[in-house]
Amino acid sequence: MHRFQRALCIAILASPVVDAYASDTRPAGEQLVTMQVNGEIEIDPQGRVTAHSIETDVLPAIREVIARAVAGWSFHPPTKDGVPAIARGRMQITLSGRGRGKDYAIRVDNVRFPDARSSQSRWQVDWPNTGWYREPLGAAMLTADIRIAPDGRVLDFFTTQCVVFARKPGTSDAKVCRALESFVARRSGGIKMVHRPGSGEAPSSEPITGTLPIHFQVEKATFDHVPGRWRVEWRTPYRRAPWLEKDAPRIGASDVVATDGLLADSSNLRLLTVVSSESKSSSP
Repeated sequence: MHRFQRALCIAILASPVVDAYASDTRPAGEQLVTMQVNGEIEIDPQGRVTAHSIETDVLPAIREVIARAVAGWSFHPPTKDGVPAIARGRMQITLSGRGRGKDYAIRVDNVRFPDARSSQSRWQVDWPNTGWYREPLGAAMLTADIRIAPDGRVLDFFTTQCVVFARKPGTSDAKVCRALESFVARRSGGIKMVHRPGSGEAPSSEPITGTLPIHFQVEKATFDHVPGRWRVEWRTPYRRAPWLEKDAPRIGASDVVATDGLLADSSNLRLLTVVSSESKSSSP
C-alpha cells in the first residue's frame, strides 16, 4: 500500500490544473489527490488537545503532518450538562496533496468529528419521480447543505462542492460538475426527506441542518474513499451555504463517501482554530 501511495502521488501530482468553468464566475477547479485518515482525540475542559491517536495505516511522514496540525488546534471548551468537562470523540481527517513532478505538498485539508449518536444519518432522501440522470458525463460526488422541516420538507438547498473522479472522453471536468449541479438544482424543489427514527428517539420539533452527499457513477466503477489510500480527483472550491454561521463545521465533497446519508457534525467538539498543516517532500 505504501509503494502505491508513493507511485500515485508522484505520477498524479504532475497533472495540470484544469480550466475554470466556462461562463461561470467561480474560481477554477483543481486536480489533486485526497486521503481519509481516521482516529480519536481527547480535549480538556479548557479546549486544549491532550491526546490523539491514528488508527489508519499510513506512512510515518503522514502521521507527522497530522501531529503538527493537531498540536495547533484549539476547541470551544467542551461541556457536559452545562459543566466544563473532558471530551473524547472520533475524528475523520481529509488530507490533500498538490504539486508537480516530484515537488508536492501534503496538508490537512479538513477534519470532521462524527457523532455516532446523531439522528441525521437516519434521514433518507425521497427524490421526485421525474427520472434520474441515466447517463452522467462522469463519476462524481456533489455535496449540498440543506435545511429540513420536521415534516421532511426541504426548506433550503445549496450545492457546496463537486468532485469528479472520472469523465467521458472529450468532456471537461468543469462541464461534468456544471451539468450535474444543474440537474440536481432542477429537482431540489421536489425533494422530501423521510425520517426513520431510532428506538426511543423523539421526533424533532425544529428544522434540521445537514450536508447531503449525492453520488453519480458511470460504468459500474466506484471511486470511494478507502482510509489510508490516495484518491485522484478534480474539485471545485467549497462554497458555504448563506444561512450557515462562518464557524460552522465544513463538510465538502472530499470528506464524504457514497454510503453516507445526511451528515451533521453535532458532537461536543468544535474547533476554534483553522485546520492547516503542510509538509513538502519528494514522495508521499
